[in-house]
Amino acid sequence: PPVITAATPANAGVYQLIVLRNGCPSQPAFTVVNVRQRPIQPQVTSNAPVCEGANVTLTTTTTGASVYHWVSPNLQEFMTTTNSYTINNIMESQEGQWRLFVTQSGCNSNLSNPVNVVVNTVPAAVASANPAQVCEGNTLQLFASPSLTNATYRWMGPNNYMAATQNPVIQNVTSA
Repeated sequence: PPVITAATPANAGVYQLIVLRNGCPSQPAFTVVNVRQRPIQPQVTSNAPVCEGANVTLTTTTTGASVYHWVSPNLQEFMTTTNSYTINNIMESQEGQWRLFVTQSGCNSNLSNPVNVVVNTVPAAVASANPAQVCEGNTLQLFASPSLTNATYRWMGPNNYMAATQNPVIQNVTSA
């Protein structure tokens, strides 16, 4: 049977069928074809990058769709009836290229260009002191781990103590 590929509004209308057998024509049969417009390709934005455990909201300016199909990096699909999708308590395994297509009047749009969702790992801070018990007037060193590239370290303590180095030394310790 003939197939119309890439239908356009010009293909809409009434189609007629007559079947011939042994030179005898059938009565005409008719079918009406409506060609619906494909929704425009949506554009997606997000509030990423975020820290692991935060919420990421994906948003599109496309409105009026009956279904919004949010496609994750592992091709899992999440559907909403609104033009935003929030991923609560996001994990690093959910980062990557997210896409969207919408359904409007029974037709699906093309997939959006990807939006890259970056999820930053939250460091597990460990603090220690040497010595853990120090006499007044002596020196105390604080230690922070892990040692991470591009990380900042902020210490706060008694007597409004503040330091911005990984392993600060406190000379001449006083009691609180």
